[in-house]
Amino acid sequence: VMPDLSQLDPNFITRSLDGETDLVFRSVREDPFEIHGLIAAPDRFRRLPEDLVADANLVTGIGELCKHTAGGRVCFRTDSDTIAVYAVMPGMYLMPHMAFLGSGGFDLYERKDGRQTYTGSFIPDKNNHESVRAAVTFGEHRERELILEFPLYSGVCEVYIGLKKDASLTRFSGYTRKVPMVFYGSSITQGGCASAPGTSYEAILSRRFDSDYLNMGFSGNAKGEKKIMDYIASLPMSLFFYDYDYNAPSVEHLQNTHYAGYRAVRDAHPDIPIFVCGRPNFGNPENDAPARRAVIRSTYDRARAEGDHHIYFIDNAEVFRTFYEDGCTVDGCHPNDHGFFRMADVFAEAIASASEE
Repeated sequence: VMPDLSQLDPNFITRSLDGETDLVFRSVREDPFEIHGLIAAPDRFRRLPEDLVADANLVTGIGELCKHTAGGRVCFRTDSDTIAVYAVMPGMYLMPHMAFLGSGGFDLYERKDGRQTYTGSFIPDKNNHESVRAAVTFGEHRERELILEFPLYSGVCEVYIGLKKDASLTRFSGYTRKVPMVFYGSSITQGGCASAPGTSYEAILSRRFDSDYLNMGFSGNAKGEKKIMDYIASLPMSLFFYDYDYNAPSVEHLQNTHYAGYRAVRDAHPDIPIFVCGRPNFGNPENDAPARRAVIRSTYDRARAEGDHHIYFIDNAEVFRTFYEDGCTVDGCHPNDHGFFRMADVFAEAIASASEE
C-alpha cells in the first residue's frame, strides 16, 4: 500500500479547520459580503433562475449545470489574519482529468489598487464530497480586500466564512469595471479542466481588467437555445464573448442558431463589443472545426454588412493555430492551465483593441 504523499512531503498537507477555536463564522448571504456571478437561491447558489430552466428540454442539462458555481465569487474586506471557509455541498465530481481543487475547491485573491493577487486555496478533502472545511493564514496583520472564487464543477448550498473574533468586516469597494463581462459557451467556458477556480480564462481576464464577470458556460449543453440567449441578452454587460460551437450537435444546428443568438444580444445591447470565436483546439483532426469556423465567420460578415462596427471575429484557425499541437489541453479538448492562460492572452488583446476604437 502506497503511503499518503503528505507523509513523505509536508508541503502536500492541506490545512483543515481542526483546532481553529478563535473564529466567528458568518453566512456569505449576509451583509456586508457581496455575491458576484451567482443567484443566491434559498436552497443553493445558481447561475440561472430556476423557472428559466424548468421545462423538460433544459432541466436535465442546463438545469443541472447552472447549479455549478463557475464564476461565482464573494467579495469583502477584513483585517483578520486567518480566513476560513466552511462550504456545504450537495456532492462533488471527482474527474480523472481535472484537479479536485478546480472542480470542487475555492481560491482566495487579494485586491489592492485594482490588482488581484493569489493568496491561497481552500482544498477539498478527497474523502469528503459534501463539504469544504479549510483555512489560510496571512503572515502580516492588516486590512485586505478579498475575493473568494467558487468551484467550477460543483454545486454549493451554503458558504460560511470564518474570521478572528475581533476582526473587522466591511464592504468590498467594487471592481473598476462594475458592469460585468459576460461569457457564453461550452465546458471550456465553464472552466474544464482548470486546476483551480482562479485559473479559468474568465477569472484571469477579470484580474487583468479588474472587472466583474458572469460565466454562462454549460458543459456539453450550450446550444444557442432561444430561451437561454434571450435571458443572456437581458443581462447587464460591458462586453460579450460568444463561443459555443463545440456544443452544437451539428454544423447545421450551429448554422440555424448562431446568427439568431448574436442578434438577440445585439438588439438588447447596441453598442457593446461582441466577440465571436470558435473552439481553441482547431488543430485537432478529430473534429469539423473548419466548417464550424465558416458558420461563425458568416455571422461576423453578415453583422458587419448590416453596419455593426462593434463585432469582432477571433479567428481560432489563426490565433490558436498550435493550441492542440503544443499540449494546451488535458485530453485533446479541454484546456490545461497553460491553455487557459493562452486563451486569456488572446482574448485580452482583443478586448484591449476594441477598447481603443
